[in-house]
Amino acid sequence: MLERFGYEAVCAREGSEVTAAYAMARHLGIPFTVLLLDVNNRLGMGAEETMACLLDLDPNVKAIVCSADYHHPVIKHYSTYGFVAKLEKPFSRKDLIATIGQIKHLCD
Repeated sequence: MLERFGYEAVCAREGSEVTAAYAMARHLGIPFTVLLLDVNNRLGMGAEETMACLLDLDPNVKAIVCSADYHHPVIKHYSTYGFVAKLEKPFSRKDLIATIGQIKHLCD
């Protein structure tokens, strides 16, 4: 879906893969513009732990947290955890693209 709107997407199954990919992209000089992290991940690190690691790598990282659990503390207080936006599932393609666009606008 993201590629249809001109974005390049990199997928990771869990947080340690995200942090490794983010670090590598920065090292190669092609940093990610924005990340989309799910609060819960049964395979490894979830959004909270992943974001903490990412902030250690780059205090300016831009990430969106998403979840269907609207009452989860990370969703309710996303900016406290370092996220720049939240998306509550299910979210529409329009909401996703608009949120990414707002973040990209902040980066320009």
